[in-house]
Amino acid sequence: MIYVGLDVSLNSVALCAVDKTGKLIREGTTLADATSIVQYLEPWVGQVERVGLEAGPMSEWLTANLIELGLPAVSLEARQVKAALSAMPVKTDRNDARGIAQVVRTGWFKPVHVKSIGSQRARTLAAARKHIIRSIAAAEQVIRGLLRPLGLKVGSVSRTLFATRVRELVSDDTLLEAIMNPLLAGREALMREYARLHRLVLKAVRSDPACRLLMTMPGIGPVSALTALIVTGC
Repeated sequence: MIYVGLDVSLNSVALCAVDKTGKLIREGTTLADATSIVQYLEPWVGQVERVGLEAGPMSEWLTANLIELGLPAVSLEARQVKAALSAMPVKTDRNDARGIAQVVRTGWFKPVHVKSIGSQRARTLAAARKHIIRSIAAAEQVIRGLLRPLGLKVGSVSRTLFATRVRELVSDDTLLEAIMNPLLAGREALMREYARLHRLVLKAVRSDPACRLLMTMPGIGPVSALTALIVTGC
């Protein structure tokens, strides 16, 4: 049986493979993608008992892809791994991979739940939509802040009427109109992209049976249903 430890960085992965007694079999470095890792471990196909990597920004994606490619990968709880590796006098990627391999071999670790690829994609979609919403709000605040010192108050208006209200305020001032038009054009571009992302949200929840079931409950809309999908990681 072979136990493998991975120390993952942005572009590369340090690997260490040990047998059931802890004897070093192979160690080295490869690219930080699942296919390269599988190719590196190809000589021991069918013998790999467990592949461990510390939970982190890239661990969900990498663990899920390794599992899809047939490797028994597990994401390790970061605090336990840190405690285990703290005994090493010199901290390097190579030594960290060695330590993780031994942790995986002994079983002294707590596995971390890895969300599905679909859940990770849904999280990306929700985060992008949220970013666009915040950008729209920030653009509106900038426009309000520029007009307020001039005595021009936008007031409480809906998002759809915001641009119309601003154009009404600056219609008598050629310079202000020239200043506001690029800002409003940028805001309108954000609004179009928001609508595009929101359509993707609607498409995602309509294609998921669990989301459709959630939306039958009062007060649960597409965004709340998508959030539930992200949290559960199904």
